[in-house]
Amino acid sequence: MPTEAGKGEHHYYLIKRPAENPNDTAEIEARKHYLGIDAVRWFVNKQGTILTNRIASGTVHVSLANETYEAGLGLYQLEGGARTAPIFDRPVLPNRIYPGDKITLRIYLRAIQQDTLLGGLLREMSKASLDVIAGAVGAATATGPMAVLLAAGASLTSGVREILNQGKRGLTILDPEGLEITLSAADLRGHETYLLIHRGMNLAASQFRLAGNGNNITDVLYADAPLEDGAWCLFRLRREDEFGGPRPWEQEARSARAELDALMTQWSLDGVTVQEVREQLKPKSGQPPSLGDRILGVIQVIRTDWVLAEREAVARAGMLKARLDLAQQAARADNFQLYFDLRDELETKLKDGLRPPKTAAKALSGEAEQVHGTRPLTDATTPALEGEELWRTLRYVGKA
Repeated sequence: MPTEAGKGEHHYYLIKRPAENPNDTAEIEARKHYLGIDAVRWFVNKQGTILTNRIASGTVHVSLANETYEAGLGLYQLEGGARTAPIFDRPVLPNRIYPGDKITLRIYLRAIQQDTLLGGLLREMSKASLDVIAGAVGAATATGPMAVLLAAGASLTSGVREILNQGKRGLTILDPEGLEITLSAADLRGHETYLLIHRGMNLAASQFRLAGNGNNITDVLYADAPLEDGAWCLFRLRREDEFGGPRPWEQEARSARAELDALMTQWSLDGVTVQEVREQLKPKSGQPPSLGDRILGVIQVIRTDWVLAEREAVARAGMLKARLDLAQQAARADNFQLYFDLRDELETKLKDGLRPPKTAAKALSGEAEQVHGTRPLTDATTPALEGEELWRTLRYVGKA
């Protein structure tokens, strides 16, 4: 007989789905990857009177090195005869630079007497806590996410816990004192790892399977049947190569790249002279700024974008610097076609994880040194991004 929610022992299980690329078993790495965490679904066994005239909610606490993120989990609501409920359609932790340390999660779920006002407060406070985390990650500085925002998030989730702890007919479903989950890089192999936090019977990890298509997980199966024991929460931990969110320099970087290509195309059509091209590409630190000045300005902004992992910052800044250097090489040689040939070779080589043309390789290596020197979160145990490893790893990050 399935365990009633709020009873039994706490357990956690790591679940893998069949991967699109079964050969991708690489661990998450500091300086290269981001960690994203999504709250996917939850389930509370409603046998008996456990949820009769009650509402359920909770919080999640995530620690990465010296960073702590806290979020509310909204309300447990079943709709349209569903057996499980989605938690949110957005991350609990948006893509954040993985610092190379342990990952710790604590989950708290509690049911209290049905109350429309309190239910609305729990829902809105939870949504606000996610907004705060997204803001803190997107505005991170050299010292990490903004402390004032993280403090605001902690205050919101403290309010959620206070409502749940003081609510009438309270019943703890998942207790953070019952289970603290600590994961390492070795636990997060491949693009996705699912974490099932369960309170109930002791179950065999090999018998779990996830139902659904793509990222739309609809249920957790145990021995090919829906898991209806006790209560559980399912989280998705993602290893990401790119931050994925908008950055303030993106439009300027796209414009600079397009203007550079346009200038070289004009030259090829005799619209400008080689001397005019050289003047535009030459940084002069005066007014009005040359195209070379503007490109170097964007590069400097990217170098010090602390939201980016080191590898992505190298790729974004390095590709712009490589294009500028290739254009200058072509201008010195009075050969516009050289730029287009070397530009295309650069992109092809990096796509295949191979060493690019000499001038581009020098530019990318230089940016790797520049970016590395500015990163306060450098993990001394991680090999430097240099040599053949630099070319191999840049293939996973798109161009600026």
